Order: sequence, then structure tokens, then C-alpha cells
Amino acid sequence: MICTSNDTLHYCLSCLYFTGIPSCRRTHFDRTVRFLTNEMTGTLNHEHLNLAKQVLESKCLVGIMEEFPASVKRFNRYFRWSQRSFEGGPVKLTDRGICTAHVMSTPDNVHKHPNYEEGSNTWNKLLEKNRLDMGLYNHAVHLFHNVQVLFVGDQPI
Repeated sequence: MICTSNDTLHYCLSCLYFTGIPSCRRTHFDRTVRFLTNEMTGTLNHEHLNLAKQVLESKCLVGIMEEFPASVKRFNRYFRWSQRSFEGGPVKLTDRGICTAHVMSTPDNVHKHPNYEEGSNTWNKLLEKNRLDMGLYNHAVHLFHNVQVLFVGDQPI
């Protein structure tokens, strides 16, 4: 799943927690754009962002933590989890409703990150260093609400 914008920024801000200095020692920002474009080093530009958007559109089923129940339902509908019997799997088909209800009632991002006030100097510096990832996140939200609805057959959210 794609993280929320705050989670994405907090992921980058977490390095501040470990290094203890406001000028994060990470040399490569915009990690998601880098990953999707296989450009792990060097300078990124808007061409990389556009390519990452194309990869996201053509190769990924997008879910959003802020829309966790709708995301899980979309994944279930697309992958037909509730209709499949996973032989030897950890959850029997008859128990999946209980398991799904538990997961949906307690969504959790297992990665804990420090919180910084939006608009603070640290927040703004890291936001600028991750501008392309934030653009990709906004595009993912657009896909989730407007484009993939048609492709998966969801009702508009």
C-alpha cells in the first residue's frame, strides 16, 4: 500500500530521530520514485516522476492508509481473497471474515516515526527534499479515488 503523505514524510523524518541532527545524512531522497524508476543514485527530475506515475498506473493496485477499509475491500475484490481456499494457509476460509474484521478495525502502520509539526523548518526541509515522492503520493490518491475505481469495479469513494 502507498502510505499517507504524513507517513511518507515521517519516514524521511525518522532519520532525524536516529542521527539527531536536522540535516539528515541520507543522500538519496524520493525513495519511492527512485525505486519505481530504478534510478537509485544520481539526480532525479520530473521525467522520473512522470515515469514513476506511469509505473504506478500500469503495474500497481493502489491502496491508501487513510482509506484503509476501502483499500482492503478493493484488494479483496481484485485478488478474490474471500473466494479462495489457501490450502495449508494460516486462516481457514470459514474464519476469514473474523480475521478481516479484526484487521480492518485496527489498521496499523507498524513503522513508528517521530511526529514533527507540519510547516516547521524541519518538516519543510524534508518536504522539499522529497518533493517528487509527494507528487507521486498525490497521484496515487488521484488513482485511488478516480481511476482505479473503474478498473476494480468499486463504487466511487
